Amino acid sequence: MRIVWTRYIEIYDHDSFFSDSFYELTGLSLEEYFKLGLIFSVFINKGKNITLNIADLINTEYPIQTNHLLTQEKVDKFLKLTSGDYNTIRTQSRMANSITLPKYERYEFNPLQKYPIILGDRRFSYYNSYQYVLPNIMLLLRRIAQGSYWDLREHYAKQKSNDFLSKFGELLRMNMTESVIN
Repeated sequence: MRIVWTRYIEIYDHDSFFSDSFYELTGLSLEEYFKLGLIFSVFINKGKNITLNIADLINTEYPIQTNHLLTQEKVDKFLKLTSGDYNTIRTQSRMANSITLPKYERYEFNPLQKYPIILGDRRFSYYNSYQYVLPNIMLLLRRIAQGSYWDLREHYAKQKSNDFLSKFGELLRMNMTESVIN
């Protein structure tokens, strides 16, 4: 996971095109996005369960300075990218999948890869205390490591533009060449 993440950071750091595009799309810098993902992961990892309350997340003490990151506005922007309610997740699954093993309902695409944080609803007893569920920290880490790529790629594809893929491919080639030479 670290290799994938550092590879993206190295590529994105080469050119402001990526950070500017991501900020324009999300309202978050790439660094804020990565750090917020890590904060969510640390919060869940040190807790006793997989549910979270945003007020508790924001008010918890962390070993790093987080006041500038843990604002309601930035947390909301992060959750817009990484969370979905049950209906959104089911709909996304139906749209993106064909069942590969019908009796077992095994799907090609796990919607939790796109929405690793689940917004609960009032049907569940935990909702009054905890609004979100994060069932698998690794899916969140994968989302923050690779999600920025897919968010930008999808954004440019909707615009029918190859700018992102051309720029990313060019910088990936440069990065790989540098790695081989060194």
